[in-house]
Amino acid sequence: MTVANGSLSAVSSADGGTTWTATLTPTANQTDPTNLITLANTGVSDAAGNTGTGSTNSNNYAVDTFRPTATLVVADTSLTAGETSWSPSASTKRSRASPSQT
Repeated sequence: MTVANGSLSAVSSADGGTTWTATLTPTANQTDPTNLITLANTGVSDAAGNTGTGSTNSNNYAVDTFRPTATLVVADTSLTAGETSWSPSASTKRSRASPSQT
């Protein structure tokens, strides 16, 4: 089995081999919107011992394991203890309800 940008836990079945499940753990610090798990069917056989042929691909899955980032803008560069710095954008100012509207 080939796993793009991650690894799989052991594959197991709880229904006698009809369905199989595993847990995908994505690789750290990766961003890739196009990933597949590929199973080489030649390594699989059914209950009668018939070996598979070819390969089977999973559905596509996206991986994004980078931590999110934020940009902070300090509007008042001379803050003192207990003060806050917040400057809403023009669109926020227009959409905020005034006390008389609430």
